[in-house]
Amino acid sequence: MNAVSLHGNSWLFSLDDGIDIFFQCDILCDRRNGKPMEMEGYYLYHALRYYSAREEIDISKDQQMIVDAVLKRLKSQDNFWYHSHFSSNPSESHMRFTSCAIRLLVDAYLNKNAQIQSELLKKVLHKHLSYNERMEDDIIWFLHDSLEQESEYYQDRKNVNQVWGSTKGNMLIFNTHLDTLNTLLYTLKSNVLPEESENECTKYMEGAIMSLNMVLNEANNVKSYPFQLLDSVIRSVGFKFHKKKALISQLIDRLFVAYYWRIRIRLKAVFPTFFFSDGYTERDINLPGLSFGYHVVNLWDLAKLVRLLETNNQLHLVLKIRLFKVLKKGIKYALRTDFRNTIERMMGSQTMIYTQLCEAIGIVILQYNLLNRMWIDMYMQARKGIIPTSGMLGFDPLISDIISDKRLNELKESHLISSQIDLFNDSSRGLLIINTTDYPIPLRESLLQQVENDEFLKGSSLLPKSAVVLVPNLKIGST
Repeated sequence: MNAVSLHGNSWLFSLDDGIDIFFQCDILCDRRNGKPMEMEGYYLYHALRYYSAREEIDISKDQQMIVDAVLKRLKSQDNFWYHSHFSSNPSESHMRFTSCAIRLLVDAYLNKNAQIQSELLKKVLHKHLSYNERMEDDIIWFLHDSLEQESEYYQDRKNVNQVWGSTKGNMLIFNTHLDTLNTLLYTLKSNVLPEESENECTKYMEGAIMSLNMVLNEANNVKSYPFQLLDSVIRSVGFKFHKKKALISQLIDRLFVAYYWRIRIRLKAVFPTFFFSDGYTERDINLPGLSFGYHVVNLWDLAKLVRLLETNNQLHLVLKIRLFKVLKKGIKYALRTDFRNTIERMMGSQTMIYTQLCEAIGIVILQYNLLNRMWIDMYMQARKGIIPTSGMLGFDPLISDIISDKRLNELKESHLISSQIDLFNDSSRGLLIINTTDYPIPLRESLLQQVENDEFLKGSSLLPKSAVVLVPNLKIGST
């Protein structure tokens, strides 16, 4: 099967299907409910880049159709995107959707799309960033959706706390805060904004990173240790029995849902933390429910942040070091506890959150130079049974730097543009090539001469199954 997974609602896309199924009346829509949503447009745009490299086909018309759909909604809705997913409020906007729309326009601008100007990117980014809250010590928290700021939708809920100086409407949803920060860093890194806008955006970035450091510090607050320990034990037992068919499992599961999960939101208010001692990461502080799958989303967003942080900035470098511990423990928790089986029972055996985990592990391996068997085995464990994304295949610029034309030609000659060969590229570190097939694959001499690590090759020209090589980019430059 030559399909590619799309983040968002876990749809699969192949060239044979065409892109029309993602549109209604020339607008990108959520295929579950027909409501407007830009998220899958971004991933569709870059899936087409993968197919273009592999098949050598012209994708410009399809990509333009996606850009046109995003611009059409932007112009028809007061120069921003609104979704009305949770309410009838016509100005309800969801920030993960708009983040994808902004990154799509940035990428189209970098691809010389004449419809998109720097001033437009400035306006939509600043509108997006305006959905924030300044909390204690002037830290900035980016909101999950406009309802947190504009209505009583969240504020009327019971058990809403106001930790860290937040307001009642702020649900303190971690992954969306990270996603907006990543979109901001990506846009700044792309050098597409006017200079005066960059200065203002840098202030937003500094405030948002301050909030991240604050919650990292909060995880080490000894007052929260008893809750962390209690929650770790109960989650471990709860995951073991959740959604199983045996009568005793169902009884235990119901007890947990009826009692502990209901008081857990109150415990989070008293001992607020996103980072637990066992490696688990929490989605939010103020929402009830069983959103445990967002542990993987958190890791995915944290890994992207690590990739985007500037290594020549001392504060960023320290943060990258701190985040490695979180990512390492979090990835092990996702793979080496009952967490995975529980998530599959909750979401289905074909859940696509493990494509996000693969992207996170690939970034971590490359960013921290972890070319060893332990990390590759964890990657292959997460990779088992899933359809890859454009990010895993090397064609999502938020996950990998753009691969140069010269390098692409080398990869094509070695038949390495494939749904079974995963690629992670960083312009300063090199290209990571992961063989996910069940057989060794040959590497051409032009690539072998550049290979930096020989742990898996051991002098051979064949890359074994479940193995990886790193090819430095600095030796060939870019075109």
